[in-house]
Amino acid sequence: YNDTLQGKAHYLGIIMGGTPTSIEDRRRGVFSYEALRSRLTQGRFAREDMRDMLAPIIRLHPLTYEELPVLIEKLGQIHAGYFGYTSTITDEDLAAFLQIEFGRVGADSHLTPREVIRDFIELLDIAFQNPEMDISNLLRDEGAVT
Repeated sequence: YNDTLQGKAHYLGIIMGGTPTSIEDRRRGVFSYEALRSRLTQGRFAREDMRDMLAPIIRLHPLTYEELPVLIEKLGQIHAGYFGYTSTITDEDLAAFLQIEFGRVGADSHLTPREVIRDFIELLDIAFQNPEMDISNLLRDEGAVT
């Protein structure tokens, strides 16, 4: 760990993801190991509005509603690139998809980006496996107003 942080281990990086609890829990989390806790704890100068983006732990804020269209657009591009097809999904389809996702009961307080990503990837997978299917029709059948 020290060598990667200090730039001595060239071409080696360690990237992990976890919830705040999985990192900071003193009994079961990463911070249960004192040597790691002392190395990974945030310094005294970082604040909410001024964060150290080179620190070993970068705390992310939850995605906002405004960021989700960008996320699913990028996911669509990645999916098309990975499977080698030209994406036919339109901006209207993306908006209709998000309208369906946020139109569910309890979505305002219980919908997570994980669910949005899962549902969108499923939609892309279905569209890829059924090229004759029109995504707009599928979304319309699901209840979106297009």
